[in-house]
Parts: sequence; C-alpha cells; structure tokens
Amino acid sequence: MSIWKAGKSLAVMGIALAFSGCGLRTPEVVLGSDPNAASFFVNAVVNHVRCELRYAIRYAVWYDTENARIQRDHLRRIPWIEKWGAKLALKLLVKENGSVNPTVSLISPLPLDQSYTTVLGGSASSQATRTVNLEFYFDFASEFLGADFDRRQPPEKCVPLGTFQIEGDLKIAQFIDMATFPFFLPGNISAKKPEATSQEIEFVTSVDGNISPTWKLIRVGAGGSSPGMLDGARSNTNDIIVSIGPTFGGEPSEELDKTHFLARQQSNLFSSSRR
Repeated sequence: MSIWKAGKSLAVMGIALAFSGCGLRTPEVVLGSDPNAASFFVNAVVNHVRCELRYAIRYAVWYDTENARIQRDHLRRIPWIEKWGAKLALKLLVKENGSVNPTVSLISPLPLDQSYTTVLGGSASSQATRTVNLEFYFDFASEFLGADFDRRQPPEKCVPLGTFQIEGDLKIAQFIDMATFPFFLPGNISAKKPEATSQEIEFVTSVDGNISPTWKLIRVGAGGSSPGMLDGARSNTNDIIVSIGPTFGGEPSEELDKTHFLARQQSNLFSSSRR
C-alpha cells in the first residue's frame, strides 16, 4: 500500500466524519423527521411540570383545609399559598461530539519472509453545543384552584398529557411539602409567610426504542470508553428551576421575580464551573 493510498484513506475517513454532521452543525433539541418535534417535546415537559405542580398545590390547600377543620382554633396555616404563583425556567443543553481516529498499517514485504511495517495515525474532532432558555409562569388561583377543584376531597395523582409520553418524578410535590409543612407544627416557626422559594432539578432524557416512545427524565450520569475509528456522541442535559412566591393581580410579585432571578444566576454559575 503506497503512502498516497494511505493519505487517500485518511481523507475519506475525514469526509465520513464531515458527512456524519456530529459536532459540525447546530444540534437539534430532539432528533427526528418532524419539524415540530422540539416544540412538542418542550410542551410535554412543561405539561409534566404543570401537572406535578398542580397536584402539589391542590394537596397543600386540601391538607391545610382539613387540618383547620380538626384544630381547636379552626385556623388555616398556609392560606397565603392560594395567592401565590410559580415561575418556571427550562434550560435545554444539547452537546454533540464527533471524532475520527484512524490508524493505517503499511506492510512492505522483504526477502526471507520478513516485512517492514509503518503505522500512520491521526485524529480529528469537533463539538457543537446548543443552549435554549425558556420561561413560563403559572398562577395558582386561576389555573389550579378554580371551580374544578374540590377542597373536600384529596386531589388525584398527576397524569400529564402531551404529544410525547413522559415518565419521571421531579419531586415537585415533595418540594412544596418541605416548604409548607413546618407551618403546621405549633411553635416551630413564625406564622409569617415567606417571601419566595425555589427548587432546581437537573435531568437527562433518554428514549425507549419502540412503537410508542416514552421520554424518561432520569438523573444525570457520566461514563466513558475508548474511542473507535469513527466516534459520535450526543448528550441532552436539561435543567428546570421552579420558583414559587406571591402574586399581585395574577402577575409575579417583586419577591418572586427576585428569587427566580437569583436562582437562575446561581444555576448559570454552577453550570459554568462544571464545563
């Protein structure tokens, strides 16, 4: 095999990497042929968060109402939550990496069953990162605690609907319970309502390969292996910040805006330090 042929082989491998597109172009948020796949996916994630949040707020209000009924003073402990709302920040981070690591052995036969081997190697890699930041808002009074909410019955569990099927527990109900339960213990804390609070959730998405794919929101994991001759990788690491706080006329209050802004700033700082 001549040096010219070896160089030609390396060039072909490089072209193969270029045509693969992994790391050489703006990554798609969701892979697929549907041009609206990314919008459907975002809508499904937002609906999932909304469903968990609606259940959590309804359960907190129902529990507060039931607790007041059996207490001697018949007073509710967290009535202020009905005048609160939530701001949702959704960050979608997609990374694509591509590399070519060719190794070519040139064997030249010599007399007496001997040979001379020359090894040629090289590598080329590329990476593309896309970050999408989206903001949404929910008003508890108008969206979660309307006429369809029966305060006499515990709310039904969350069953989100959407174009994409999504599974996963983002622990929003646990977050709301942690933020409100201390108010039910006598003498535990001041009865004064807090200004606002927030929770950040980092998750990755994986998809099952079947007829009806289900997107699963799972914990972030890391792993590695030796690269092959042609190697491509794609990761979807996403982040959700849910901030709850007072509202005025159905609009976020200054306290809620401030808490949400600080949570986002802190998240960006930690994300930068991890890269």
